[in-house]
Amino acid sequence: MYKKSFYAIVALSLCFFAFMTVSAIAQEAYQSPYTPGQAMDISNSDLNKAAEAYIKISEINQDFQKAVQDVESPEERQSLQVSANEKMLEAVEKTGLDAQSYNMIVQQVGANEDLRQQFTAKLRDLQ
Repeated sequence: MYKKSFYAIVALSLCFFAFMTVSAIAQEAYQSPYTPGQAMDISNSDLNKAAEAYIKISEINQDFQKAVQDVESPEERQSLQVSANEKMLEAVEKTGLDAQSYNMIVQQVGANEDLRQQFTAKLRDLQ
């Protein structure tokens, strides 16, 4: 039961966070020369780093979602969002990746089934 739930959460999270993370971190990244659909070589090391960042970003997002529930003013929500975005960027950079590289890896994971399976396996190993 636990494994089945874990895989469902990972699959759903990949879809949600790929979109959310790309949107949030893209504010900090410069224009990418990467074109969607273009194959990209991703090293095992970079995939590990992206998985580590992904887990941390997931935790930051969960904290943000909890905190924003208790907020009523749009200014306070925006402040929480800015803070969460900064923490997400910091989490990516602590792994040794920059925002652009992380975004490209997450896009590739979302677009490539084999890469998604490798990424999911790395997430399981890190849990």
